Amino acid sequence: MGQRGILRTFLTSVLVAIVLFFIIYFFIPSMSMQYLGISYSLRDGSVNSLTLSTIRQEFGEIQFTKEGRELLWKEMNSREFRQRFKLAGEQGEQAIKALVSDLVERVR
Repeated sequence: MGQRGILRTFLTSVLVAIVLFFIIYFFIPSMSMQYLGISYSLRDGSVNSLTLSTIRQEFGEIQFTKEGRELLWKEMNSREFRQRFKLAGEQGEQAIKALVSDLVERVR
């Protein structure tokens, strides 16, 4: 049996760490954001990043009552809203703003 040197062990562990980083970064974005603070799907300019920033801007200024929050969650979890949101995400930031504004007006 050959002896493994400390350099070979170190290089193997670095290679494993790099491979794990890229697997998590590209394929598990929620874990990537939680543990690494960065994710491929949430990089600047991506559809997900634009969507999240638009939603934060629209909802950041609004205060909802308890009933309003419950209605908001119910509306956001509906199949119709999800389909409309997916289409708006493909169309761009203006479509997302319009959809979110429409949702807020319905909830109020």
